Amino acid sequence: MLSLSEGTVYTYPQGANVTVCAKLQDGWNNGLVITKDKVTTSSSSSSSNSSEVDASIDSAIAHFTFVVTKGLRTTIGICKPTIEWQSFVNETKDGWGLFVSTGNIGHNGPTDIPYYDAQPIHEGDTVVVQIDRDQRTIRYFVNDVDCGIAFTDIPANTNYHAAVSLYAHGDKVAYHGMTIGPYKAGEVPSPPTTSSSSSSSSSSSSSSSSS
Repeated sequence: MLSLSEGTVYTYPQGANVTVCAKLQDGWNNGLVITKDKVTTSSSSSSSNSSEVDASIDSAIAHFTFVVTKGLRTTIGICKPTIEWQSFVNETKDGWGLFVSTGNIGHNGPTDIPYYDAQPIHEGDTVVVQIDRDQRTIRYFVNDVDCGIAFTDIPANTNYHAAVSLYAHGDKVAYHGMTIGPYKAGEVPSPPTTSSSSSSSSSSSSSSSSS
């Protein structure tokens, strides 16, 4: 996991396959975390030719799983490696995101596009970002609910990483990694067990203001 600096977001492992991201300071422009997991979209002219894309990915679809551990002023999505660090995932042309507090989505601006309104997202809920590298679409799953396609026509021949923006001090998400293939119902992970792992059980802080 890559974050803006050690002073604003702390990342640490929790179990074998989970990484927790914890916000250490308030602020909308200092909480971006980018995962090292990568998917590369196909060329627009040859979407079926998988030899042109990342050889480590053998399926057209991959998904990234996050659990909202604490705080709801979080944006979850994907971004290019060229994203501006001092921004929310959705605020630049290089990022696409879902704002957990409202269920709205955004790209290159605020999350003001209505998207998921079936029910509010709560702490403990799972948010899955799924990318189809051939169709160049992004869709979300909240718990086991398929929310439908959120973004279409994302740029071809481009690397994308799962990313999250944390807002308030104490906000946390748990990243459960990337899985090849479409998301399947029942894949929602159990909450990570709290062993006496590293500190950073940061005290919570709710906040106002939206991205």
